[in-house]
Amino acid sequence: MLGRITVALFFLLLVWGNLVAGLKAGLACPDWPLCHDRVIPPFRPDVWMEFGHRLIAAVAGLFLLILSWKRFAAYQGAAKAVPLVAVGILAAEVLLGGAVVLLELPVQLTTVHFMTGLAIFLLACYMAVFDGRATPAGFSLRGHAGLFFGMGLVLFFQSALGA
Repeated sequence: MLGRITVALFFLLLVWGNLVAGLKAGLACPDWPLCHDRVIPPFRPDVWMEFGHRLIAAVAGLFLLILSWKRFAAYQGAAKAVPLVAVGILAAEVLLGGAVVLLELPVQLTTVHFMTGLAIFLLACYMAVFDGRATPAGFSLRGHAGLFFGMGLVLFFQSALGA
């Protein structure tokens, strides 16, 4: 159940983040909560869209940390790398998101922000499917599996950066 909730939160986060970007609501209030004078009055939906994205990200991140902790304890061998990588990418995502907001960096970085968010979503999906007990984590980088995994990564990064 924890895995499903985490995946659902990250799916909502990806959709919400695309809405924020599509509606040009990003950086509506970089110094939240200090911009309360810009929110009331008048009510600014773009500020609340951006703040909603940050709130969903915080809850999803907390769920991912709990899920990763449980999966790390349950996984064996190389599969233990999956929750560690998920938490590492989450930390990079938080830093990147904070840098984009605080430094008001160019919008092109939102593509990288989305790409890393999608990678976290895929890792959360993996951890939701393979619980390590009833369904052991199947993870191998040997032989043909490693080649196909590497090619999958290359295709993922090309398609994400091409977006």
